[in-house]
Amino acid sequence: MKIVSKEDAPRAVPEEREHFTGRVGMTPLVSIDEKILVRVVTVSFEPGARTHWHTHPAGQVLHVVKGAGWVQTWVDKENGKKAESIRPDDVVYIPPDEKHWHGASPG
Repeated sequence: MKIVSKEDAPRAVPEEREHFTGRVGMTPLVSIDEKILVRVVTVSFEPGARTHWHTHPAGQVLHVVKGAGWVQTWVDKENGKKAESIRPDDVVYIPPDEKHWHGASPG
């Protein structure tokens, strides 16, 4: 078992620009390890920052802690559906290999 408190978590580091637009910081809470099948990361988006379209082979779960944002799947976009608003305490499940983006509201 591993318990990570805010005080024990490493500092957020700026994320690579190839994956995001705007300023984004990431704090890994559970390291990537061959024995760990789940990756847990706190991601902080500056207003208006977002990911590029991407997928995850194991899927992704987003839990909004504070602020507001948006999420959209490629299938929804192709069907004319706009991005959906997400707010604190919302949880979003994105199935494996589903192309999507997510990010912060502009302000």
